[in-house]
Formats: sequence, C-alpha cells, structure tokens
Amino acid sequence: GQPAICTTVQNLAQLLRASVVNHGKQIITLQEELDSVKYYLALQKERFEEKLQYTVDVEDDKLLGCYLPKLTIQPLVENAVEHDITANRGGDLWVRAYRQTDKVVLEVEHDGTLTQEDRQKIQSLLAQSAQGAAAGGQVGLRNVSQRLNLIYGDEGTLTLDQTRAGTVLARVAIPAGQ
Repeated sequence: GQPAICTTVQNLAQLLRASVVNHGKQIITLQEELDSVKYYLALQKERFEEKLQYTVDVEDDKLLGCYLPKLTIQPLVENAVEHDITANRGGDLWVRAYRQTDKVVLEVEHDGTLTQEDRQKIQSLLAQSAQGAAAGGQVGLRNVSQRLNLIYGDEGTLTLDQTRAGTVLARVAIPAGQ
C-alpha cells in the first residue's frame, strides 16, 4: 500500500500548498481554482476508489486565465461529495467551464437528487444570501452566493437544481473579462 499512501500524501500536500499560495488572495485564476479542485477530487478518489468517477472539462484553455473569487468551485464540489456522493457511496461528478455570450459559466454536476424540501431550502438560502442575511447550515453555498453578490452584484449568479432524473447541477455565471 505504499504507492497509494504516497499518492494520498502528495495530493494532500498539493491541496495545502495551493491554500498557502493563495492565502490572502480574494481573486484567483480559474486554473488555480481547478488545481485545488483536482487535488481534492484525487483525495476523494482514493477514498471511494472506483465508485467515484469525475471529469474536469474546460471548453477553451483561454478560460483558465479568467479571474474569479477564490473558493467558488471547490465548495460546490465539496457539497456534492458531502451530500450525495458520500450518501450514495460513490457516483459521477462533472466540473465544466465554458463561455456563454458575455458570461463565464462554471458548472458542478453530480449524481444525486433534490427533494422539494431541499429546493425550498436552497431557494430561501440563496435569496437570504443576496440580501446579506446570515442563515444557518449550507455554509459553502451561502458563502459562494454572498461572494458573487458582493463582487458582481446581479451579474454574478449561483443556481442549484435537479437537471434530469438522478443528477444535480450547481451553476455559477460571472461576467466574462473580469
């Protein structure tokens, strides 16, 4: 098991290194954010083995230089792992970045479901975040939503919904060129 331990330690070290390098930065590149996400997912892959499959797809390499608030994608990935992948003891997860007219769109889609109660809680949470109200629980979603609102106003959005039977999609849209 030494090679597996070595890989796990290396991924953890890289994740911590990225945290230290980006310490104090509020805005980072998409490349920096995705590096952290990939190290986190590699650690989760060790945990779930073949039961977790993930893909990171960036439509155009030019997007990797786009700036975004630190911890925009990673909390969405962690949320997916915590609330659905762990509960289901595995699943598929997709991270995507693409340009859509004047927006950069970042998506985290994963195997999972949302009940009507989940949807109501999420809508309430996102509405409260836009108003700056502190809500209990769902810290990652709330923080992402608040950062987008503070930096981009109405131009930065976070949505979370069921996309098709068995998958949940978190989508962030921010102005291109920022």
